[in-house]
Amino acid sequence: MGKKRPFLPRGKKRAENLGAFSARKIAPPIIFKMVVYLGVKISVIKNRRSFLQLDTRELMSHINLLIGEHAYILTNHPFNMKEEDAWKHTRAAEIAAGDKMVVIAQDGKCVAGICEVKRGKGKERYNMNFSMSVDERYRGHGLGKAMVKRAIAEGKKAWKPHKIFLFYEEGNAPARQLYESLGFHETVRLKGYIYHYGKFIDRIMMEIK
Repeated sequence: MGKKRPFLPRGKKRAENLGAFSARKIAPPIIFKMVVYLGVKISVIKNRRSFLQLDTRELMSHINLLIGEHAYILTNHPFNMKEEDAWKHTRAAEIAAGDKMVVIAQDGKCVAGICEVKRGKGKERYNMNFSMSVDERYRGHGLGKAMVKRAIAEGKKAWKPHKIFLFYEEGNAPARQLYESLGFHETVRLKGYIYHYGKFIDRIMMEIK
């Protein structure tokens, strides 16, 4: 992946870029108020139209960078624009139905991280789960933790869930450490459930205490 991208605000040039964004008065694609974490904007999207306004190419770049580094996600097939657009419209429909919201971290147009928060359906409607990914260049600064905390807070406010859970894959030690720091604990382990680049690994369910 090469050198890690600088994460902290980058002096005058960075300030000028942020100032230009404000001057143009471009409405950020959010429903809840936006926060800025170490120069990266964290927004909560709860509106179909706002989600569809996100840059498809930047979303595709985010997932394909993760695939390129063999990250612990449930696909190893790089996306093309047609596939990414289809994924985007599927997620937008779930948001419109009130069953999903998306927490997104952006550095300008670049997608630094995404956290999808989803409510269950039918008899599982009182449960909430989420999945989260952070671009390798933005890790190690607490961005993932900030996104998950925001996702939990907004999900509790919207759905008042009885259970909050997530899944992660064996070997992803940073993810486990993050979730444990937020109060999650392991409840279910599916042995050899995921085939991850030549090796069967466990898929692990965690719930918040």
